[in-house]
Amino acid sequence: MSYTLRMHGVILGRSELEESDEDRGIASGAFRPGLGYELVQPIFELHREATTSAGEVVDPEKLARYEKAAATLGLEVVDASGEVVAAETILLRTTEGRKTPRLEVRIGDPAYWTARRSRTNR
Repeated sequence: MSYTLRMHGVILGRSELEESDEDRGIASGAFRPGLGYELVQPIFELHREATTSAGEVVDPEKLARYEKAAATLGLEVVDASGEVVAAETILLRTTEGRKTPRLEVRIGDPAYWTARRSRTNR
């Protein structure tokens, strides 16, 4: 299923969220940036510079700047039927040297995971 990442109605890009870890409540996948991506790319670059690929903090000041900026973005993930996914956190994880970012969404809603399991069991 295709998911769209939006910021105040502006489409930032899409992902299939092809990978999932229900135990951790995380769905993720390759992110295909849209025209609006350049609006948020510098903010998520702060996250990359502030943390390691394992999520360890290496620059608390940059992480604080990222968190403050990210809180104002109004990001939402919308599924192919137009329903907003009840995301707790949304992160575009970039890796130095990788051209394509990954969309990582933490979802605590059990209904999402039930529906996802039913789609993959077809």
